[in-house]
Amino acid sequence: VPRHLLEPREEVGLGPEGVRPERLLHLEEEGSRVVHLPSRLPAVLDQALAGEDRARCRQILEQMLAGQIAPALADLLPQPALLVGSGGTTTILAKIELGMDGFDREKIESLVLGRADVDRMADRLWSLSLADRRQIVGLPPKRADVIIAGVAICSMVMESLKFDSLRVSTRGLRFAAALNS
Repeated sequence: VPRHLLEPREEVGLGPEGVRPERLLHLEEEGSRVVHLPSRLPAVLDQALAGEDRARCRQILEQMLAGQIAPALADLLPQPALLVGSGGTTTILAKIELGMDGFDREKIESLVLGRADVDRMADRLWSLSLADRRQIVGLPPKRADVIIAGVAICSMVMESLKFDSLRVSTRGLRFAAALNS
């Protein structure tokens, strides 16, 4: 199989292409055609997460969404729109919801997480210690430290942009790259 190292501008367009329904807001930390959520969160958010300070994390995300992302989407986001999350965080949230240790693409992609589901998971994950999060079925132990940031972002995007549900896609960058090769 021939290999090609993607340039950042190529990579940004492939994630959304891999999940591609009409009327789509693609939520991925690496980027999207519609909105870019930085993969490296601001240092102040990193500090809030290191201290597991949920209130400060929420405040920072609210400011970022209200100040930068929501205004940029006001004229771009089709209505009604479908929120699709691809990548590690949303796949892990689906696996937690399903109580799944392995990987079953069909089950994961058939799951639609409601805002209440995501908020419930956020409450649970933020209330647990790192050691306790490492014991959760579906959550890889090496991701137990960063999942609280991911679930916070999902929850705040849904709340701020008024999405009632989040569709999970395991497809994205690699899937689109394979389709385009």
